[in-house]
Amino acid sequence: MNPYDALDPAELAELSNWTIGGRPAPAWLASGPDPELARAKLVRALDRPRRGGAWARALAAYLGADLDAVYAEHYPRKAARLASEARARGDNPHAEKLQSALVALMFCANCGRPLADPLSIDRGIGPDCWQKIEPAWRDAISARLVDREGAAGELPLAVIA
Repeated sequence: MNPYDALDPAELAELSNWTIGGRPAPAWLASGPDPELARAKLVRALDRPRRGGAWARALAAYLGADLDAVYAEHYPRKAARLASEARARGDNPHAEKLQSALVALMFCANCGRPLADPLSIDRGIGPDCWQKIEPAWRDAISARLVDREGAAGELPLAVIA
């Protein structure tokens, strides 16, 4: 995939301001850099304002990486805060994507702290946050867990034995 396909004209102009070792970022990406080096640069870019903007998006496209998943992996608390802000402004798909990435990595989807106990890992929410989250969200998570346990409980005994 061409890393520039995901960028609009304003982002392409922004990307031209970035340099890597004195070379313009587009030329550096065109040279086919080592993926591990590109990933390290992506992780560092994500900690910048606007999560690295066009540079991070171009690096993620070059690597075929999910920007939100990489952000959640390396900056879980910031990702949880970003998910909360996205949900507050009504951007639920983005919030859910970030929270799913956090849960997959065993971090609390609310605050980004590591999850340790099995119930918290199943819920995707730590014990402290469980008491603080909105009742509707808590009910939805509980219903999902009950549905999952119910589906497992419906297996014939021959399959379980």
